[in-house]
Amino acid sequence: MKKGWTNQRVEDNLRKLPVIQDKRPENELYQKVVKGLEEETDRKNKRSWKSWLIPSLATLAVLLLIAVIGQSALRIDYFTTQEDVADTYSNEAKKSEQAEVMEEESQSATSLPAEQSESADEEAIVKEAEEPVSKAVYTDSDKKTAFDVSIPIEGNGYLVPLTYQTENTSERIESTLNQLDDLLDPQAIGLPSNLLQGVTFEIDKSNGIAIVDFPADFNFEDEAFTGNVGTVLSRLFLPLEINQVKLQINGNPGIPIATKGEVIDSLPLKQPGSYVYKVYQKQEDTTPFLAAVPVAIDNDIEAAFYEMRKEEPDNNLKATIPSGVSFRVQKSEKQVSVNLSGPVANDQKTLDMLEAMMMTAKSFGYQKIKFHVPESRIGPYDNLEEPLEVPDGINGQ
Repeated sequence: MKKGWTNQRVEDNLRKLPVIQDKRPENELYQKVVKGLEEETDRKNKRSWKSWLIPSLATLAVLLLIAVIGQSALRIDYFTTQEDVADTYSNEAKKSEQAEVMEEESQSATSLPAEQSESADEEAIVKEAEEPVSKAVYTDSDKKTAFDVSIPIEGNGYLVPLTYQTENTSERIESTLNQLDDLLDPQAIGLPSNLLQGVTFEIDKSNGIAIVDFPADFNFEDEAFTGNVGTVLSRLFLPLEINQVKLQINGNPGIPIATKGEVIDSLPLKQPGSYVYKVYQKQEDTTPFLAAVPVAIDNDIEAAFYEMRKEEPDNNLKATIPSGVSFRVQKSEKQVSVNLSGPVANDQKTLDMLEAMMMTAKSFGYQKIKFHVPESRIGPYDNLEEPLEVPDGINGQ
């Protein structure tokens, strides 16, 4: 109904419509109406069939499409899974290979330093073996002192001095001397017996006195003892500022001196004479030492150096200045300068030569020695541009 129309108005308009008369019989009209209804029903049925068939087909098509897509998806997922598995295996294989490579590299890297370390150790051993060993002894403070216990060897008055360091007190010197039997085993190092084996000592530095007590069974007739006891005790005590030695046997004063046929209870000490130093080695497999060889040379250090060229095979002594090394000597009151030319190197032979020359210079009263050599360092002497102090002792123990 249009807006604003009333029921009355609608009725009035209907009455104005023309009258339509249908003269057909009622039965005909009825049949026509029934037929129309049947046709309408058929149309509806046809429409109804189409209405459900098309959606059904569409639904079926959708289901088929979903099935196809699902199968494709499954297939894709399967292949993807297989590819993933393959990739996983591949990645794991790669990781395994990488791990093996890294392990090999690690082992290689580990073994390389080990090999380098072994090589370095071998080089260090070789270097240590090649590095010359000093025989000189220097005390490093005024509170220490050095003394030598001289071992007589073959030859008249030939000695191997063994140097010991201790505190510069009567008690410490006495204690060290009384431990000599424990500290020193001459045979083990290729030396003859210690002349003072079994002897005990009492030291009184303040009065410059030493008491030397021999055991009751000591062999005073031994030629090595009678020929060297004075020199051995003088070399031992004079550097310690002890100038009087009292001799005892088992606490009783006096010892017999076979050469004099008398008993003496004291021994005068005297400065030893001049010595040159050569290498003493009893056998090739024993320890080499620098030995003190007495010479009848006064105030001629150059002549003493020439004496050091001489071999003494009968006394197991080797020259310390090789024949191929030439030298020139300049002397002052307390210092000697030596120009060396020839086969000079940082080796044991050259170091033995320098230290033997220093000890020889000390024996001749010199306090310093200046070497002019092509090497800047030989053994522990790393500043050969400067004069060297003569050692406090040799063959340190």
